Amino acid sequence: MAYATDADLLARVADAAAVDVAIRTLALADAQNRLDDDVIEAKTPEAHCYLAAHLIAIRTGELGGESPPVSSKKAGEIAITFAVGTPGSAADLSRTKWGRELLLLLDTVAVFPVAVL
Repeated sequence: MAYATDADLLARVADAAAVDVAIRTLALADAQNRLDDDVIEAKTPEAHCYLAAHLIAIRTGELGGESPPVSSKKAGEIAITFAVGTPGSAADLSRTKWGRELLLLLDTVAVFPVAVL
């Protein structure tokens, strides 16, 4: 199965067009090294784009940057607070919306094929 191209990344993550092409190219290369297309198969291009977008967001703050987990909610006078840990390394896919998109996609794959180092 083929991995994603820069055009695939731009089609799935339109805001990536504002990111320097050299940064996108490096993120795509790094993401490709961290995915196993034999495991993901037909979902490889989409997973590749989401992982590259996650890496760009972590490294540059572009594409929405980090979006921490929800720690509290309030509706009128009712409020609730959640215990949340501090985000980890780039391997913590929950740190960005793109990493969370990747996790949702990988939930449909029988084996978890990503080792983000």
